[in-house]
Amino acid sequence: MGESKEKMKNYYTERKKSDKRVLLIVTILAAVLSAINLIFITVWLGYLTPVFLVIDLLLAIAWIKKRSALMVIPLIATILQTFPVTSIYRPCIIDKQYETAAGIKIATYNVQTFRHDHFPTIEHIISIMQRENVDIVCFQEFAEDSQDTQKSGFYKHFSCFSYSLLQEEETPCCTRLAIFSKYPIVGENKLIFKNGINSAMYADIDIHGTVIRVINCHFQTTGVSQNRKFGNDIAIMGASNNNIIRTEQVKAVQKIVWGTSSPVILCGDFNDPPVSYSYRTFNRMLEDGFKQGGKGFASSFIGGFKGLLRIDYIFNSKELECTRYVSPNYVFSDHKPVISTLEYKTKK
Repeated sequence: MGESKEKMKNYYTERKKSDKRVLLIVTILAAVLSAINLIFITVWLGYLTPVFLVIDLLLAIAWIKKRSALMVIPLIATILQTFPVTSIYRPCIIDKQYETAAGIKIATYNVQTFRHDHFPTIEHIISIMQRENVDIVCFQEFAEDSQDTQKSGFYKHFSCFSYSLLQEEETPCCTRLAIFSKYPIVGENKLIFKNGINSAMYADIDIHGTVIRVINCHFQTTGVSQNRKFGNDIAIMGASNNNIIRTEQVKAVQKIVWGTSSPVILCGDFNDPPVSYSYRTFNRMLEDGFKQGGKGFASSFIGGFKGLLRIDYIFNSKELECTRYVSPNYVFSDHKPVISTLEYKTKK
């Protein structure tokens, strides 16, 4: 009887040692994967950030319960995985937003062809730009009013902007990109890439003697909402294919940014959250304006996920600093406008 108890005791002792070894291996593996996720920019790994965060947090709790010094490993990994949170939320008490006369105010807005719930929105959207005193605005899904055959009435709405750059109209009312500016446009590239309704362009804008390159992007959609009605398998396959297309589009814009010697402002509808390859690529090259001048939640997409998604961005090169970054709650599209005020660091 005593011998049987001793065997059982030895069994449970060995079992605990084995469980501890497994837990240690899982902890180290999770920490390594977390580090790879943070250091390297990969297409799919970025989307696993929330998964890594949960795993690291659970492992930290497990080691804390065991009162082991090994809790430090997943605890550090957990803290590192929370860094992407700063691209979604900034406490309102961190910084005060401010604007000066030297600031450049730029907006990006996916206007959904200037129609929302079947109602025309162009007058409302332009009034927002005037009220906010925007100097440069980048539009995605720009389309002219089909009822105005002369188009003269349509373009009168933009009279507050002296200069404009529009992509060519392939078919009547096709969606495209447009840039409107109060400052002269001295250079352009209307077509960095073109895939269906998605594309990118840039305008070189002379602002008080300094040329700034403004890049306007509309990257490939995930297609999940459209394909979900055909089943989960189709939705996942569609999202994977669209992710490949979006990655190539990001690389095309990345080359433009690398090859530009003047200051850069990158705007647009990325169709990707901050944990994505798209965001991480440009966040390593440029400054996310929200992290400099934003506060509260940075959501920009109204059309899904209870309005919590951030998929529209304004990035700026390091010569510039964002002093105010807002995404007002105007409901004239399935996106909200994003407005950034930028200043030259050397002029502060």
